[in-house]
Amino acid sequence: MRDGVRLAVTVFSMPSDTARRPAILLFTPYHRAALARKPGDPSAGGPSPDIGSMVRAGFVYVTVDVRGTGASFGVQRSLFSSDELKDGDEIIRWVVAQPWSNGKVGLQGISYNGTAAELILAGGNPAIKAVMAEFTLYDAYAQIIRPGGLLSERFLRTWGGYTRDLNRNTPERSMGARYSERFAGVLPVEGDTVALAQAVAGHDGNVDVYEAAIAAPYKDDEAPVFSAARMSPYSHRRAIRATNVPIYGISGWFDGAYAYGAILRFLNTPNPGSKLVLGPWDHGGAQNISPCAGDRRAGRFDLRAESLRFFDHELNDKPNGFEKQAPVRYYVMCAEQWREARSWPPRSTTLSLYLAPSNGLSGRRPVEKQGGDDFTVALDASSGTASRWVSYVNTGGVAIGYGDRRSQEGKVIAYQSPPLTAGVEVTGHPLVTLHMASDRPAGQLFVYLEDVAPDGSVTYVTEGGLDLAHRRLSRKPAPYRSLTPYRSFARGDARPMTPGLPEEIRLDLWPTAYLFRSGHRIRVSIAGADADNFTPIPAPAPTYRLMRQRHAASRIDLPVVGDFSAAATLQDHK
Repeated sequence: MRDGVRLAVTVFSMPSDTARRPAILLFTPYHRAALARKPGDPSAGGPSPDIGSMVRAGFVYVTVDVRGTGASFGVQRSLFSSDELKDGDEIIRWVVAQPWSNGKVGLQGISYNGTAAELILAGGNPAIKAVMAEFTLYDAYAQIIRPGGLLSERFLRTWGGYTRDLNRNTPERSMGARYSERFAGVLPVEGDTVALAQAVAGHDGNVDVYEAAIAAPYKDDEAPVFSAARMSPYSHRRAIRATNVPIYGISGWFDGAYAYGAILRFLNTPNPGSKLVLGPWDHGGAQNISPCAGDRRAGRFDLRAESLRFFDHELNDKPNGFEKQAPVRYYVMCAEQWREARSWPPRSTTLSLYLAPSNGLSGRRPVEKQGGDDFTVALDASSGTASRWVSYVNTGGVAIGYGDRRSQEGKVIAYQSPPLTAGVEVTGHPLVTLHMASDRPAGQLFVYLEDVAPDGSVTYVTEGGLDLAHRRLSRKPAPYRSLTPYRSFARGDARPMTPGLPEEIRLDLWPTAYLFRSGHRIRVSIAGADADNFTPIPAPAPTYRLMRQRHAASRIDLPVVGDFSAAATLQDHK
């Protein structure tokens, strides 16, 4: 590189191919290629399963260990540093200067790799003609570091340990026997194990992600090694829009909070030809998490073939009909159907359901002057160790899911509707408005939308969470187009609760598309902790007062798509 740092690059192409080809680049901290214990192992080609199919289809695929990772030299002093992004531009210029290049480049990546692609695009290199950003963030603070202001304890510790193991070239410590039986770490450059050892030794100075995150609890906290805004594509959206390069965003309903990230990317960088797909998937798309799916295969959607179609269309000008595809495609769980739309969210009608006596959820606004429920928080309440948040770093291959949520009885307070007389499809962004008080200054709020079957079993649909210090909505506009109530998460806007003082708190749940079937009930569960995923407040536990009265009517607003008849029945139900 321009400063003398050597980066590890692997070029995959068809043998003896003399034609000039477009290139697809992947910049990764997760090892650009693995050293196979058995020669010829087909899985040793790199971190993306698309590589082989892309090469056979006539692309050159280039993978790069970003500086300070894998077999590359240098130090990763911060995530997505200016040096790292300059490296990306420099490597692209090197690629298009090669005799096998036709001058066109596509960028692809899942998770960190996808964010790297988007931030490199912001640099404006004219060779970049298409970007596929899969299962990746748009706002780092709000979607992965501290969603709702809540520290992502499990993710930060797990991902920090995983990347530390990769940087030390001991991936088996995080990935276990299944990995070590087949692979022996990162692929050295041209077999040079001495250079590899030297590069790995230099990685000891890399940033400690967990320590950096806990040192910056507010969104406006800035540190040389850690800036949530700088590493977020929303901060670079104007430069990205100026490129006019199409971005294909893909995410899943159980991909942590990244489905909303994909939606925000689509809305805020509407470059010509951009697409959005939201499936029933975990992070990376390996599992179909729809509770009504018969198996965990990828929701009858071939992600590998889709990436090939996209790059074929954009880099080879192939008339494969991709341009005729709907801008938005999304999967409705329990209808088990794909739907199409021109934009997001699809048109809907709001169904408001109010907290009611006897743990009911009613379509009628309360008329009582007084009413409410006291709830003492269970600090060990949890959404489990196979949650959407675990999905972010699932090296053990855990089957993501929530099981029967009756397991949390006694740790949540729940309100449920009468049985539905017909199906109700909820697609979009549910919004909860709670009128509540607490007897302690510190607190957390977790709200779950759930489905109660006729046999009483309870299925998770989606959730929202909030550190109550950030309960107040910002008076300033959001820095990007948003579909939900905006909080700054800034240090100056944080306030402790005033014990005993009722306040209105609005909380959006993560977007979903789900069919509540006939005979089922809609349930809202409320907790004050998710101990397995977010750092809980210290004891003693607070007691919340949830209001359900005429002038303090707590409710959930559900975006109902299609037939509203069953929802209307709930509104008529006393």
